[in-house]
Amino acid sequence: MVKLKLTVLLFLFSAAAAHGAPIAPKAEPPGKTSDPEVQMQLQSLQDDRIPDERELGIPAYPGARTANVTENSINGLNWIIILSEDPPEKVKEFYENSLSAEWDHWEKFGIFYFSTADRNAAEQHEEPVMEIFKPFGSQAVLMPSAQTIMNIFYR
Repeated sequence: MVKLKLTVLLFLFSAAAAHGAPIAPKAEPPGKTSDPEVQMQLQSLQDDRIPDERELGIPAYPGARTANVTENSINGLNWIIILSEDPPEKVKEFYENSLSAEWDHWEKFGIFYFSTADRNAAEQHEEPVMEIFKPFGSQAVLMPSAQTIMNIFYR
């Protein structure tokens, strides 16, 4: 019985160790809020497991915060939304300097794209892609000071 418990504990420890630190901590609004949209996003984010750098294949952006994680969202890809207080151009520059040469990057309609897949497939969310752009509407309710949204679609 002791040997079985030890085996189970070792399995649980190794499974936990396989996952690194989240790509970005969960976003939290500044102060208390009664806004129903913010409350709904916070509740949804509570249960989300945030992927790490290894799962996404990209480095974490300094100071960024996770706003949402959706599994099997589009074409079987998972989707994470990350917010940053830095402008999109600065975030784009970070990834231009941080990603390997196999990563293609381009701009279309004010969105900066990064992908190792065909451009058309990436833009259609048929293959993994990172999109960097300015928030519009209520997209950044969990971090009102956000100047950039990073949509990352991954397997």
